[in-house]
Amino acid sequence: MSQTMATRAGSALFWKGVQLSVTKFLYFARLLILARLLAPDDFGLFAIAAVVLGVLLTLSDLGIGPALVHKDEVDRRDYVVAWTLEILRALMISGLLLISAPFVAELFGEPRAVNIIRALALRPILVALASIQLAKLNRGLEFRTLAALKLPAAFIDLVVAVSLAKTLGVWAMVIGILAGEVATVIIAYTLRPWRPGFSLRRENVLQLVTFGRWIFLTGVIALAGGTVLQAVISRKLGTAELGLFYMALQLANLPSEVTDQVITPVAFPLYARLRTNRQRVSRAFRTIYVGMSAFLVPTYALLIVLAPSLTSSILGPDWAGTAPVIQILAGAGLISVLSDAAVPLLNGLGQPYKVTILESVQSFIVIVSVWYLAEEYGVVGAASALLPALFVLQFMAATFLRATLGPPLTYLLPPIVAIVLASVGGAILAVSMDRLFSGIGGFIAAALGGALFVFLIVWSCDRRLGFGIQDDVLLAFPQLKSLTSRFKKS
Repeated sequence: MSQTMATRAGSALFWKGVQLSVTKFLYFARLLILARLLAPDDFGLFAIAAVVLGVLLTLSDLGIGPALVHKDEVDRRDYVVAWTLEILRALMISGLLLISAPFVAELFGEPRAVNIIRALALRPILVALASIQLAKLNRGLEFRTLAALKLPAAFIDLVVAVSLAKTLGVWAMVIGILAGEVATVIIAYTLRPWRPGFSLRRENVLQLVTFGRWIFLTGVIALAGGTVLQAVISRKLGTAELGLFYMALQLANLPSEVTDQVITPVAFPLYARLRTNRQRVSRAFRTIYVGMSAFLVPTYALLIVLAPSLTSSILGPDWAGTAPVIQILAGAGLISVLSDAAVPLLNGLGQPYKVTILESVQSFIVIVSVWYLAEEYGVVGAASALLPALFVLQFMAATFLRATLGPPLTYLLPPIVAIVLASVGGAILAVSMDRLFSGIGGFIAAALGGALFVFLIVWSCDRRLGFGIQDDVLLAFPQLKSLTSRFKKS
């Protein structure tokens, strides 16, 4: 890719990384504090509403934001039409959920969730209000401004939820999320003043929806698999077991959420701009995939081996059954690195239908297998329903990548093998340290020791064998290159 494009993408990744590192730290702290203040049953109730929230957000997402990013030229009329579509869709879906909340709660076998669902039905409207401002910033790779927008909202969510937890229980989480979304809307229009208008000009609508329909369909299919999975847990095993699964899911998904929210918003517009040059696309994919693997593989390996310690030392005795579920879901994240990296590539190259195919296969396998596995093996079996689906998904993703980038993809093997072997060594070291030390301090020492071991081994292999991992990181983060040069001069 050109130096200008590399610099812009690197700056975007840097600021997105700053935003995500802080917001995810705040979210992680919020999750752990609330785990001490609330019971698994509270998390189970919220999980039911969260599934419905996913329905609302997915059904109010026509892929308009990605369509704006992918479009070659965008004017004010495109933004006005896009904003109108987002608002109308959000209003319709929120209204439907306000009416149908009792039926949805009955689906999960938990009538206490009705009012929580109705309260969270406000969120799609808040998201839609700020959606076009976010799309503008994403399209322009203005992630420094996005960081200034997201960080205060995450902090407000944390403060509100924790301060109200003892008195309001599960409602503290609901109010915290809504307060964070309100803050996002206010800050978005403060940082980027914009007078929204209403327009449904047919030509602009068709241009946006033609691309966005695949994003929308993919989201609906993914939603079906996740909804069925959690509905089966709730109906067959109970709200408390759903709470255990929800907690495990939040912890296991944190690493992939970080890479998804750092990489995808940058990778998607980057691929869209490079899509006419196969060689540059291939180079960009290597950079992004190796970067994702360098973070996700060791993180998931450490999470798998340290899950028992995490559960006993940090979450507390109420969450004793969470450890094996965390391990299974972390294993699922480890398996899915390739397909996760393929998604922004396929979307950016104008092939979102392939992402829809991948999601359809995954959801189908999960829906078919979860009922039996949950009945036979409980919440651990329900979580295991993801594993066969993800194995199939990696094979399909590799096939799509081969067709897109050309055979072979063997240039990816040396750095990935080095990362995997280093991660295994780091996991072994972490387990050994965890057995020597106990409590929260032992968990932290084991995690940091394992992570440091992985870093040193990968760095050493890269220096001696020339895998190019450091070059990929410096290409993606030119700020690090500047710091490295200054360090060497000093």
